[in-house]
Amino acid sequence: KRGLENIAKILKEFKKNNNKIPRTTDKEMNGIRKAVHRGKWNDFAIKSWRHLINYAFSI
Repeated sequence: KRGLENIAKILKEFKKNNNKIPRTTDKEMNGIRKAVHRGKWNDFAIKSWRHLINYAFSI
């Protein structure tokens, strides 16, 4: 869970710096996108990029 909270912080910082919600096509998000696809956070119901974005911006 701690790693997931760190990822949420990174996504929020990206939005703050770039004035847009991170997308899977953004180069900086490549590693995070791969982790989602590998199922790293399936235990937390994060099964897609959209789930991760919803989680990150709801906390």
